[in-house]
Amino acid sequence: MLLRDSLGDWTDFDVAGYRLGEFLGVIPPERSFGSVKSSFWIDGFPLGIMLDEMLESMVKAGFLEKNDDLQYRWNPVSSPTSTSHWTRSPCRLAIPGAQMFACVACVK
Repeated sequence: MLLRDSLGDWTDFDVAGYRLGEFLGVIPPERSFGSVKSSFWIDGFPLGIMLDEMLESMVKAGFLEKNDDLQYRWNPVSSPTSTSHWTRSPCRLAIPGAQMFACVACVK
């Protein structure tokens, strides 16, 4: 399942983090949400911090929307119909040195 499909509706921050973690492979598919939920509520827990920062970076980049109830959903206007609009470029949002797909118009 694509991340945009699993975050199609408003989703609480901890569930959104869980779905992102599953998508990235840092949360094994056999782990239930209940078994990792505390990762998003413990201050200073590295996995929760990383996933929260990635969600926030995706909001800043326009891929996700966030509401006042700390819920996320995929931004329906962030998915262009043309793949030629996208290129591989250095990630300037989440992880220094990482590579991610970025909109050509957004990369300066």
